[in-house]
Amino acid sequence: MPLDTYTEKPVLYMAKSECDRDLALPILDEYKKIIEKHDARGKACTGCLERYAFYDKAEQACYIVQSGETSQYANIILQKGVVKRNK
Repeated sequence: MPLDTYTEKPVLYMAKSECDRDLALPILDEYKKIIEKHDARGKACTGCLERYAFYDKAEQACYIVQSGETSQYANIILQKGVVKRNK
């Protein structure tokens, strides 16, 4: 699924709460590797939202996928781009 090229930050993570500021989040490193592999913008097309702003944005989602991932802060919002037909 291509990410939206007309959106500056088509990948959004939930920012850590203050009480979790020292918490390691290896899942985000995995996400970043995947993004860098499939989108030339790499880390530049990602951003963070404060917890409740993230929830508000998620309420506007067209689709929600529950993957079974259990890591803390593993929620991610992806804004889909245009899927081009192969000729």
